[in-house]
Amino acid sequence: MNVGGINQAAGYMAVRQPLTVRSGTTESPQTAQSRAEAGKVDLKSIGLYSEHGLDAGGKGYLPRADLEMAFDRVKGIVKCALDQLFMQAGIDVAKPMKIRADRTGALKVVSNHPQKQEIEKLLAENPDLNNPYNAMSGLANLLRMGDLHEEFDRIYAEHPERATAMIQRIQYITKDSVFTVGYGADGLETGFS
Repeated sequence: MNVGGINQAAGYMAVRQPLTVRSGTTESPQTAQSRAEAGKVDLKSIGLYSEHGLDAGGKGYLPRADLEMAFDRVKGIVKCALDQLFMQAGIDVAKPMKIRADRTGALKVVSNHPQKQEIEKLLAENPDLNNPYNAMSGLANLLRMGDLHEEFDRIYAEHPERATAMIQRIQYITKDSVFTVGYGADGLETGFS
């Protein structure tokens, strides 16, 4: 089954608004523009192209909203592929399952499901599903890191002394968390565990 070859993403681009500094003034437009330019990633270096719904507009950069749309698009591709695969194979989706990529990028069932072995065999026989799943995982990580980065910027601007604690929190949150998909009759949900 071919569900599209979407490469896993790495990096993040955020267009930041001018930050309010402690004195109550804002950065100059030139400084704000420099900060925004520094927060961009060249799309060619991360393997995302307009054929997958991402359009860099000739500059090679994407705003967060485009990453969110790409995530939703890839999530839809994965959901449709799983729907079709499980329906054709007669897999009971009334009992939800959790799916996660292993270290090689292959998809595995990480929850107790009565048909776990059959599901894992199907996933192994359909490796074309790995790329969109891993693209979804990469985009979810980009968005999550962007959220943490924006939170760090806000904390640093208001209380620079608290920035150290935020760095430790980011390291703790991201160290062992793994992207996981919950799939069942109610649809597809994503998150980190």
